[in-house]
Amino acid sequence: MVTLLPSTATRTITVLAAEVATKLTIVAPASVAEKEYFIVQGQLTRGDTGEAIPNMTIDVRYNGNAFGWALTDMQGVYKVTRDIPEPGTYTLKAVFEGAEGYAASEAKRGLSVSVPTPLTAFVSIVLPIAVGLVVANRF
Repeated sequence: MVTLLPSTATRTITVLAAEVATKLTIVAPASVAEKEYFIVQGQLTRGDTGEAIPNMTIDVRYNGNAFGWALTDMQGVYKVTRDIPEPGTYTLKAVFEGAEGYAASEAKRGLSVSVPTPLTAFVSIVLPIAVGLVVANRF
């Protein structure tokens, strides 16, 4: 049995809420041509329940350089569209810095940026025009 005795001593105790672990994913193509726009996307969820975390800022970087940022939607999904102007091998990194009640998390993905070949450039410019002409001529 514990007996509490009266006391005049005071002490301030701060109770910190435990942070919930988070999980961040990243999805991007494995390779793109230089100056080709592509989408980096993923999802932020609670680590314990898998529930989506909306309205949080996700920063996307490539080899430490800023790529862009986005807020997660109601499903915890973020999307950033941009290009990387120089050929090379890059590491894309999505970063959630954390927020009140939520721990920080990050995800990484490799990306190869190549110089487009003349055939790639031809197909990306001429093929849509040719398809458009065929479709237009059918009506």
